[in-house]
Amino acid sequence: MKKIVFSLLSFLMFSLVLLAKDIDESQVPKAVKDYVTKNYPNAVDKEWKYKDKDNTFYYYKVEFEVEGREVELELESNGKLISSKEELHIKDTPSFAKDYIKTNYPNATILGTKKKVERGVTTYDVGIVFNNHYGNIRHRNIYFDTKGNVMKQ
Repeated sequence: MKKIVFSLLSFLMFSLVLLAKDIDESQVPKAVKDYVTKNYPNAVDKEWKYKDKDNTFYYYKVEFEVEGREVELELESNGKLISSKEELHIKDTPSFAKDYIKTNYPNATILGTKKKVERGVTTYDVGIVFNNHYGNIRHRNIYFDTKGNVMKQ
């Protein structure tokens, strides 16, 4: 029991160390705003956050919508992308993912796809729903690299 309490307290302390603070767009460096404007010119409803760790700058985070899709970016103050998560329209799910699902989960329906980029590595997270051989409804996320290899299910 002591280990559980200690683990919980440690987690809470770590969570407090890395905090996101809502900020106004006027407080965001030009390079960061330029990256968003250049790569997502139709972005709407931008929400900016500043993340720090021990009162030292960590990164800027922005969440917004583009054509009904949610996008989340983490950027350094010089405008360099750290990571991104971008919802795709189901029709834009990569064909290799659709083919894999059709072959391995013939009765599945794609619920959504997210394209993730972290440290220059792109992956796709495809959520599906299907009935297993007992007739029970199951949800699964299947992760692909850009070559169509399944990374995990």
